[in-house]
Amino acid sequence: SNITNMKEIFKDIDCNGKELSLSGWSMSQVTNVESMFNTCTNIGLINCDNWQLTSCTIGKFMFENSSFATESTQSMKNWNIGATSKGMNMYRMFKNSSNFNANVTGWHIRTTGIQEAFKGCSLFIGTGLSSWNLESRTSNLNMSKMFQDCTNLGNGIDITINGQAATG
Repeated sequence: SNITNMKEIFKDIDCNGKELSLSGWSMSQVTNVESMFNTCTNIGLINCDNWQLTSCTIGKFMFENSSFATESTQSMKNWNIGATSKGMNMYRMFKNSSNFNANVTGWHIRTTGIQEAFKGCSLFIGTGLSSWNLESRTSNLNMSKMFQDCTNLGNGIDITINGQAATG
């Protein structure tokens, strides 16, 4: 695909509980997913496994204030996030996404900032967080309030996140 900018492409849409099967999307040329699903409502089953966001530098607000249908299945496994040299800004990426509890197994993240990324996702238990490979693309990575108010985080699972600081 030659599409490089997906900013606000689905913003404010009511999905009516429909399935979004997006795992086959070619995302490797996309540089901007800012607010892509921001304030979407009633997202049903969503499958966006294996997204290669390797050219992407802007991911802030991607799912912020979105809502998922009650007990919907959310699979976001094996994301490869952030341009190799620059990384992606993930500020408030999923903030206040109601009913969000995606499987985020196998994420390889190169980021410049991930503050408040999951803030307010009260149902998120963190399935897959221990498999993350997190690399900072800045000497002072901001992770403040990343999981603030995630009241179910770790509920029934152990979580360990390993990271790698920027070098050079």
